Amino acid sequence: MWGKLILNLNNGVIVLSDLPLKQRLEDQHYRKILALCIEEALGILKSSGFKPAEISKVKPKLVPTQLRLPNSIFNALAGSMFKINEDVRSSMWEDFVAGRTSEIDYLNGAVCQLGTDIDMPTPVNDKIVELVNSKSDGKTPHNSSAQELFEIIFRARHQPGDAKTE
Repeated sequence: MWGKLILNLNNGVIVLSDLPLKQRLEDQHYRKILALCIEEALGILKSSGFKPAEISKVKPKLVPTQLRLPNSIFNALAGSMFKINEDVRSSMWEDFVAGRTSEIDYLNGAVCQLGTDIDMPTPVNDKIVELVNSKSDGKTPHNSSAQELFEIIFRARHQPGDAKTE
């Protein structure tokens, strides 16, 4: 379950970018955001005694490193990923567009809840949940650029205090 959840942390980033998966993966800033989400989740899981199952060709602990690679290297390593349909997004994005309730609380929110349970902060996933919920509520009507979104997430990660109270 946790192995699949880690890969699905991507869904919130797709909603925030409003870009198809392939196009989003081609942008290193979006990949860095996903890397931060996954890295935080892996830390929480490790501290909780959970070991996520391997459900892709890359071990979960190596995914953040792979996502941070320069575009040319990432594209060469992830070539098969780019053979996907140009328009594929995510079920969460489809729900967002249709006005249905987002599953963000069951994905990134599950990481946040586990962090709360073991008293470990989850500022990156907290911020993703906050931003997706804000967009779903119509409070954030525009889509952030990859650079803008990365800066927002990076600041949340490095800001003292609880990101939930910002």
